Amino acid sequence: MNKILQTPLYNHLYYDFLQSDQKILRYLPDFKTTNWSELTKSALSQNTIYSDVKELLTKDNSDITSERGLKNLDLLKNDKTVFIITGQQLGLLASPLYTIYKIITAIKLAEQLNSLKLGFNYVPLFWLESEDHDFEEINHFGIWNNKFEPKKLIYQVESKGKSSIKHYTFEEQINELIEQFKGELISTEFTDALFNKLKSIFKPGESWLTATRELLKDIFYESGVLFFKPGDLEIKKISAPFFEKVIEIFAELNNQFSSVSNSLIENGYSNQVTVVEGKTFLFIENENLQREHLYFDNNGFSIKDSNQKFNKNDLLDIIINNPEKISTSVVSRPLLQSWLLPTAAYVAGPGEIAYWAQIGGMFNQMKLTMPVVYPRLSATLLEPKIQRFLNKYELDIECLSKKQSEFVNGVLTKNEDNAFQSSKENIKNELEKIKRKMVIVDPTLESICQKTSEKILGQIDFLERKNLKAKEQKNQTFTSQLQQIHSAFFPDGYPQERYLTFVYFLNKFGPEIFKTLFNKLQLDNFEHQIIEI
Repeated sequence: MNKILQTPLYNHLYYDFLQSDQKILRYLPDFKTTNWSELTKSALSQNTIYSDVKELLTKDNSDITSERGLKNLDLLKNDKTVFIITGQQLGLLASPLYTIYKIITAIKLAEQLNSLKLGFNYVPLFWLESEDHDFEEINHFGIWNNKFEPKKLIYQVESKGKSSIKHYTFEEQINELIEQFKGELISTEFTDALFNKLKSIFKPGESWLTATRELLKDIFYESGVLFFKPGDLEIKKISAPFFEKVIEIFAELNNQFSSVSNSLIENGYSNQVTVVEGKTFLFIENENLQREHLYFDNNGFSIKDSNQKFNKNDLLDIIINNPEKISTSVVSRPLLQSWLLPTAAYVAGPGEIAYWAQIGGMFNQMKLTMPVVYPRLSATLLEPKIQRFLNKYELDIECLSKKQSEFVNGVLTKNEDNAFQSSKENIKNELEKIKRKMVIVDPTLESICQKTSEKILGQIDFLERKNLKAKEQKNQTFTSQLQQIHSAFFPDGYPQERYLTFVYFLNKFGPEIFKTLFNKLQLDNFEHQIIEI
């Protein structure tokens, strides 16, 4: 089953991009018609820093020992090697599911390009985005419990404010959360081995970054994907000239970003990233390890929250001597990726594609080749039980809506004789006839006729609801199975790929579930895919 949820899951710009709409191709190149040879040559010719990065990349991935992983590490020595990059905030237990889909997309795209034998090597790489600081976005993961009810599990520790995730280490509460997680699930033949592994990875004292990388490395062990840590001190030192250049030309970058963002709005799109006057697209870390936006105005550079001010030389001194204090925003991060690594493509989700549309022109200003922005795969995984329910009731998934009550009530009333609806229409027509006759006699009676009609129709609506509730109570099993069907697609009202952790499926189906998923996901299918597992 490949198709299809009619319920819109993403933004309007994303759907236009998938359709190669000319209106959006003003801002983003068409990923379907890319000349990969020319793009790759350009990426290689303009990247001058890679020789300084690859040694660190090789060292950081020295623990990857699969056959494909070793091959990709060896390819780093080749001067015709480029990268298919994707990245994501480090959600707890590598959540949500679309993180896995992004990496699979990067791997599959690299495989496809390598199969074309263009004379280049394409290596998938995951950018471990550990410098984001929104802890509440990543401190939880979703599952279905042993009753197939959606449940969000939260790592309950105090937030470090605006401190980067790279500064987080796990506390004792992680043990409690892992135990709670295990207790919520159906126990299978895979459970004990899986949770022993989780306890060895996610343990008190371990860094959030290291644990997340270890889990992803385990899931993608045979795939050859490499991992990149942009927050490492040595990478920061190499990145210092990039930060200097952003400061040198920030006004031009800001003007370009604002101009394109305004143009997108004029063409009917919404901006994913808000235009804020004076932003330099960089963060600076204060003495308390808090990330603050760096701004510029007529008085120089500043951090608004602390009123701290810098002149240009002060700022350049920090970049040179303490580059670990500087980090990118979502706007400058893609620029840094292409500056550090020869990048042929970036695998992006719908929200990312929206802000990539805002930044296209900034690559030219930084004298960088803009990579292809390639849409990540999107999917819902259907367990056998849910597929049986769909077949049993001959349900079309196109009737799904995000609200469970609308879906359940719609199915329950679908095959009725529509007595209430036809009765309401008849009564409404008769009441209208009565009103017309009464108004002829006395026009002032129109208002009371209208109110009386509304009361009568309201009572019929009341009876209809009572009837529906009685049917629900009479057939609770049917209702429960409908609720489970809906939860399979929209747990707790969210698209499945934005709610669940892949670890849930590893517990239920074992490690082979990854191969099943990898093989069934179709790289060039840009519809939302439905995968039976």
